[in-house]
Parts: sequence; C-alpha cells; structure tokens
Amino acid sequence: MERTNTTNQKNEGEGSRTADADYVQRTKEYLEDNDPTADAKTAKSALDGPEGAELRAAEAAGKAGGANSSRTALDRINEEVARLRDEAKLEVNLAKKEVRDRLVELDHRWNDAQAKLMHVRAASSDAAKDVKASLEDTLVQLRDGYRKVKDSMA
Repeated sequence: MERTNTTNQKNEGEGSRTADADYVQRTKEYLEDNDPTADAKTAKSALDGPEGAELRAAEAAGKAGGANSSRTALDRINEEVARLRDEAKLEVNLAKKEVRDRLVELDHRWNDAQAKLMHVRAASSDAAKDVKASLEDTLVQLRDGYRKVKDSMA
C-alpha cells in the first residue's frame, strides 16, 4: 500500500526528488534574478550597522533555544551543516565546475540526511540508535564537505 503525505502527494521515501528538484529550480532562479554577492554585502552591512546587535542577539537566541528547548547535539550539528550549506551555495555561483558538481553531490546527501533525521526524531526504539549514529556520521561528513567547498572559494 502506497503512503501519501498530507498534501496527497506521493511519498518518495528517503529524500524527496520533487523537493530537491524544486530547491534546485528555485536556487537557479534566484541566481539568475539576484546578485548573491550584493545580497551578502547587504547582510554584512546590516550586521555591521545599528541593527547588528539585535541581529546577533536573535541569532544567539535561536542557537540557544528556549528555556524548555529539547535541542539535541544532532539538532545543533544539523543547524551548523545547514548554515555551511547555505554559505557554500551563496559563494558557489562563481565557482569552478568541479566545485559545483561537489556541491550537487553534497546536496543529494543533505536531502537524504534530512529525511533520515525526521525518522530519527519520530522514532524512540533501539533501532533508531543505529540510524542516529549513522546519521550523525553522515552529518559530520556533510559538514566537512561543505567546509571544503567553502574553503576552496576563499
């Protein structure tokens, strides 16, 4: 029996090809219609300007979570990987083809890891511990991969 999600779309299993294709298309459109370098400079100016303290405080509050936060180490590393991923994507628009290819490969692994993370969060069995350990290894590898992509741009 085929499962469907709440929007009556076909469940694509681990990783969503539809979501990945949508993300790639939206990223392509963004890069065609916008100047990521200018956007990055605007963001840096905001951080360096009068609202910088407020932006940094909001970032710190988000990273720290609320008083009743149940953020785990897995959530923290996932957020770090997400940040590195976003930074790499912003800088890669002018990168060499090899770096772009590596980023596409990392993104496919990212989408798979996000699907697994949802399963780990929902599961509480001993089997989930093995999946969690494997996912943590994958996230560490992704973090290192995104750092290498970002460092290659420096």
